[in-house]
Amino acid sequence: MHDFLEKPAAFDGLAIIMSLVKEGAITLEQYNRALVNIRLEDYERADRPPPLKKDSKRLPGKALAVALHIRLMPYILWKIGGEQWMLEDEHRNLVNLLLLLQKLNEYILVDSLSIADLEVFEDVYISYLELRKGCKERYQTFGNLTPKDHFIEHYKQQILRHGPPNVTWTAVAERKHQEFLKVALYSKNYINLPKTLAVKSQKMLALRLSKGIFTAPKLQFPNKMAAPTTQELQSYPGILHTSDLVTSAATVTGTAYRTGHLVVTRITSSDIIEVSDINWNF
Repeated sequence: MHDFLEKPAAFDGLAIIMSLVKEGAITLEQYNRALVNIRLEDYERADRPPPLKKDSKRLPGKALAVALHIRLMPYILWKIGGEQWMLEDEHRNLVNLLLLLQKLNEYILVDSLSIADLEVFEDVYISYLELRKGCKERYQTFGNLTPKDHFIEHYKQQILRHGPPNVTWTAVAERKHQEFLKVALYSKNYINLPKTLAVKSQKMLALRLSKGIFTAPKLQFPNKMAAPTTQELQSYPGILHTSDLVTSAATVTGTAYRTGHLVVTRITSSDIIEVSDINWNF
């Protein structure tokens, strides 16, 4: 999957945009303005695609930013007036190539695939190569095919053997590599750096493996909207004892909660929520 996002998607995605710019269908300023202003969900913001430059040789950004860029590209083109020229014969091959590229992107990012899906994936890849050949003959923005373009031909066999690409791609190893880089940067230890990295890695792994082991037991008080009383809490060993002090307020992520404040206790649907006031019965 990393090969696809680093080479075919990144280089051909930019080639399509630059070809449309040279053909006069769009301007680079229009495209960048729409790209920068597009609204993304919280889980997508870390992978926001950077704007394009005139001298760019590929879609900028890391692999997941390229994947998100390819996914958004048809929408962005439509938003800046693509409905006026997308169906014109002179731009049809570029638009169809983009749609095939996006299909490949979605197949490679998906969590599960059936045998029938893999057959369609293979057909999409063959159609993509045939159409790309025609686009390269007409537009100078497309480069030559490389081994990474050829690797896609073997994705079907790899998926049958190992599962979807997102469970085997190199992003996991790169994320681990970033952790070591951060440790090396902030530790300021240049005498025995391998030992420092080994110790820090062991501690981080131990922390991840122990996460959730030492959490307090879940407290359940059926049919009770207000906070539990001291007697109820004392029935849970290790939670509260007679000599323990109880706060009159609590601050969570910058918000102070006190007795009498109204809080949401449950959301049953997008239109119905249940609320209750904070009532400390101590």
